[in-house]
Amino acid sequence: MKLPIRGNSAAQKIVSVVTNAVDPVPELQRFLGHAVFINWPKGVKGTNRPWKHFTLGKMTPDYLAALKTGNIGVSLGDASEGLCAVDVDQDALVESFRKANPQLADTFQTHGRRGCVFWFRLLGPCPRSRTLKDSSGNSVGEFRSNGNQSIVWGIHPDTKNPYQWLVKKPVVKIELDSICWPTGIVNPFAPDNSPQQNLPKGDSPNGLITDGSPPLTMLGLRAVGAPAAIPAVSDLLASAIEQAVKIGSQSARRNNEASFQACLALIQIRDVADLSDMSPAERHHFAERWFQHLKSVGRINPSKTKTHYFHDIMNSIKNAKKNMKLKNPVPRAWMLAQTSPLPAEAHQFSGDKTMENLIALCYQLHLLHNGGEWFVSRNDAAKLMGLDETAGRNLSENFHVLVDCGILSIVTPYVKGKRQSTTYRYNEQAK
Repeated sequence: MKLPIRGNSAAQKIVSVVTNAVDPVPELQRFLGHAVFINWPKGVKGTNRPWKHFTLGKMTPDYLAALKTGNIGVSLGDASEGLCAVDVDQDALVESFRKANPQLADTFQTHGRRGCVFWFRLLGPCPRSRTLKDSSGNSVGEFRSNGNQSIVWGIHPDTKNPYQWLVKKPVVKIELDSICWPTGIVNPFAPDNSPQQNLPKGDSPNGLITDGSPPLTMLGLRAVGAPAAIPAVSDLLASAIEQAVKIGSQSARRNNEASFQACLALIQIRDVADLSDMSPAERHHFAERWFQHLKSVGRINPSKTKTHYFHDIMNSIKNAKKNMKLKNPVPRAWMLAQTSPLPAEAHQFSGDKTMENLIALCYQLHLLHNGGEWFVSRNDAAKLMGLDETAGRNLSENFHVLVDCGILSIVTPYVKGKRQSTTYRYNEQAK
């Protein structure tokens, strides 16, 4: 059976309607790669049933075999290893979005009642989900990521027709800052989410790298060429810089502190005393990757220039030393946890990434406090590990298990109403 898709796009032509006559899971796994699927009743987009705790480990053969009996949702963001989607809700905007993003022309695309959903896998951290709006503030779609799910198979609750697969190809891998937001869609990652930020890629007059469509010359502004290529460095150093950038951005919200943590991470990864041996080209590469990463996760302040962010990272490169003491030991402990071998105690929970990370963090706090007691809040640990709200709340259970297993001991218990937090001591296994 075939149905026409609304809209004038050449890509929105007559397509085969997905039916429930066959098992869709093998094809979905081919198109989406590693993904967490959610088994919903046929003809609905979801119910009140919890689903955010589902993991890739739950995707057993028996679970997957039962999916074809209902609607199939996909948990997006980190749960599915970076799988995200842009849902362009307005038929008139689909073609302009496709033309602005040729890198997404051949990615997996689906259709429900209107518009088109573009599926892709993000390289780097997944941001929170956002509503897409036009210049008047009207909703025109969604950027779906952490905390969202999207229906990929089954019956649409409004049309009573099957969801359609417009482009049956594997999802492409892209960086967040490669997405161009055309006229009609305000850049949802601009710091103030305003139409003024919806500009073409390049330096704006205040130095902000922006995305969008209206040429600068049309706005009466100076047009600037494409950003210069990032200086080439060795593959080994480039890989170390990518790891350090990710660790640094997770460790703190303030840019100068976060950039400092990134430099400390690079020192630890390279196992050097400082970064004084880096050439100007290598420093430039590090600074450019740091800036582009901040931009991709929406952490660029429009009142500050690109030069400001370069200045922060360059200062950190000059000043960071391997063994320096910091006021807040938790970000440093996290950096060390990500760049050091797992402690022996973590192997008891092999495969449980959250528990492995938590044990590694606690172990490094143990070392930084010379074997004495220490404190880390559940919220701080959750932010560093990139956990969603539900998983963050569940960290209390992880701490309890570590105490019950003898890996942690409580030195000072939490006392409600007395502003007394729990402090711990780490118990290393006998060598």
